[in-house]
Amino acid sequence: MGRPKKRQRVQEDTGGRADVVVVETGTSNRDSDEVGRLNAFDDVLTPRGGNLQPWVQTMDWNTAGDDAYAMPALTNVSPAGTPPAINLHPELLEATGEETLETRATHNHPPPTMDLTNPTNQPKCACLSTLYLTLSSLETMDPNFPFPFVLQPLRQAMQTATEVLSCPQCPQKFISAIQNTQLAGTLLMSLADRFGKVLEAITTEANRASEAGEGKKFHLADLTTSGGSGTSGLGCATAFSIELSPEEWRPMCKKVVRAEVFGPNDGNGCCNYLIGVVERMESRQEHWHDRKGPDSAQDFPKDKDGVAIGGSNIPREDHVCLKLCAYARKVVAGFDWR
Repeated sequence: MGRPKKRQRVQEDTGGRADVVVVETGTSNRDSDEVGRLNAFDDVLTPRGGNLQPWVQTMDWNTAGDDAYAMPALTNVSPAGTPPAINLHPELLEATGEETLETRATHNHPPPTMDLTNPTNQPKCACLSTLYLTLSSLETMDPNFPFPFVLQPLRQAMQTATEVLSCPQCPQKFISAIQNTQLAGTLLMSLADRFGKVLEAITTEANRASEAGEGKKFHLADLTTSGGSGTSGLGCATAFSIELSPEEWRPMCKKVVRAEVFGPNDGNGCCNYLIGVVERMESRQEHWHDRKGPDSAQDFPKDKDGVAIGGSNIPREDHVCLKLCAYARKVVAGFDWR
């Protein structure tokens, strides 16, 4: 095992020709291979034993300075003002993005098109994006769940659920119907979880205030305009604030949350409430399962015999959509209203 001891390059005066003299020691096959590779490298500088390449002759190796070992720049041999030609197969040109519209036409390749204005490629409703944004807003709520400010995003989410459950476009296709159903069910479960966290936060805050000996303020306002003030909410003339002890504040707050979950006791349906939205989804799903009309999704998955997989062809307890509603109800049933 060895390597050539030396290589000496001798510059002669005959036209800049360089003769390479290799001094070898040893006769192993590996030594012969290494010498062959070195000679092949020299052939690049002096092809076929001729003169040095022009770019080697023009380099002043003695005065090259710090860039003495830099790679010489490549020279464009194409005509002036003309980019160098790339001789590749048309399919390779297409893969590398080098094919022009003319070459695409020559090889019967139509130019790429993307028609974003075609209404057939656009969703007919915004339910999917609206549900996604609403779920994201619930995930990024204030982790302290401060009452009563935490109720506003929950009310907005229940309003979103009510709107998407009445969308007339989603049932037209299986994929839009299943996306609407799954995300709406996920939204109901997420709402149930958030209301549970609100109740826990109320209990935690009441305990903290009780240990600190602090009182809690409770703001009340008339939600109607029947008082003649012309406004509603905290800006109305009937709004007022009272000072409560933590023990009094906690049940008052939980009564408010209970109305958001189960609705007002007097049956007033002025606002959405969680169980009411769950019931709306259950009613819609029952209608979807039983319907037998032209509005049914024509692309519903079918088995090998052509029978629709789902709907009225499977038991009610196997419907995933109704299981989502049942799970939301189960979470609500575990709330601590004390």
